[in-house]
Parts: sequence; C-alpha cells; structure tokens
Amino acid sequence: MLARGVRRALGCCAVLVLLTGCQDSAQGKQLDINYATTTGVGSMTGGPLKLPHGRYTVFSSSDPPECVQSVALLNQAGTAVADDASQRAALLHPPAGVLTAVAQQGTTPTLVQQELPSGSYHLKVTTSGAGCAWEVQQILNYILSSDPPLKPVAAVVAPPLDITLGNLNPDLHFHVDKAGIYHVRWSITPCDRYSGSLVRDGVRWVAVPRGLPLRNACFR
Repeated sequence: MLARGVRRALGCCAVLVLLTGCQDSAQGKQLDINYATTTGVGSMTGGPLKLPHGRYTVFSSSDPPECVQSVALLNQAGTAVADDASQRAALLHPPAGVLTAVAQQGTTPTLVQQELPSGSYHLKVTTSGAGCAWEVQQILNYILSSDPPLKPVAAVVAPPLDITLGNLNPDLHFHVDKAGIYHVRWSITPCDRYSGSLVRDGVRWVAVPRGLPLRNACFR
C-alpha cells in the first residue's frame, strides 16, 4: 500500500498531465495551417498523406488558366472525397461577359472548410496536356480530434534561372526545368532599340514594349 504522501504526489501529477493536455490541445481552434503545397507539370497522383479529423480547404492555380481539368482528393480506398471537375468546368465556361477567377488567373477551390475523417489521402491532379503547370495548396482550418495538428510546410523557393541570349545565337529558346515563381530581369545592351516577348508552345505570355525593359515580373 502506497504511503499517503506518495498517493497525493501521483494524484497531483495526474491532474497536471490532464491540465497540460487541455492547454496544448488544438481541437476546435482555428489553425489555417498550410501543411502541403504541391507543384507539378501534367497529370499526377501523389503519395499517401495521413490527415487528422478536421476541416480542410484545398485550392489551386494553373498556367495556362484553363489547363487543369480537375483536382481531387482520394481516400485510402481510392474513392474521391472531393473532385472539382464539374465546378471547374462551369467556372471555365461562364455566361457571356462574366469573368471568373479561373478564367483570369486559374485559381479555383476544391474544398472549402470541408470536414474529413482521419485517414490517408492522395492528391490527384488531371490536366489537359503534359505542359500544364499547376500548384495546389492544402490548408488545415480546424482540427476536430485530440490528434496533434499538422506542421506548416516550408516555403519552396524556385531555383535561380540565369539565361543569356544574344544576336550571335540564332536559337532564342530556353527551358525552365522546374515550375515555380521566378523574378525575371531584362538586361539590354544599349546598342539599338529592341522588342521581345516570352512565348511558350507558340502562345505569348508577356510582351515587352519596344524600348522598355521588363523588371520584377513574376511567372509561374
């Protein structure tokens, strides 16, 4: 039989553990944690990611804006718990004269604070072509269980892009190996007036006005 002092100490420790657990619990608190940011080119199905019971928001952007056909979240059985294909199709073909976020910049939500049970999930992105660049962000808004919250993802920095094109080189093409956000600075030798543009697969991205360099422009 334990002495009275030992029993009292153990009881205090148990109460302290319970109080500490209540104080550290994130259950029911607004978190808005960006736990995953995925970029890719073309269609892709990601690996499993274990999620706690909670409310989630998933949204994406793409370049060109209409090249992503659907963003879906699959459970462990391979069933889509969310799929924005029909919503995305409606947003891409709005009534005449109506501009949507998808049509302007390729951004659309797949989930908006939707409750998901705990389990493993796969991100699936379907595109219209192999050259479609996209980014998907996954947000944990609220955790609805006693599980610890997910950790925020570290910001991914695109690698530096150093390209030199000159009049002596007839090939004016260059390749971006990794999708990302880039700072583009134009440095022009002051020998003549010039004009230029960025073109991908025959489609012009941004035209540079004649005689004016383009600085600090962001491209995906």
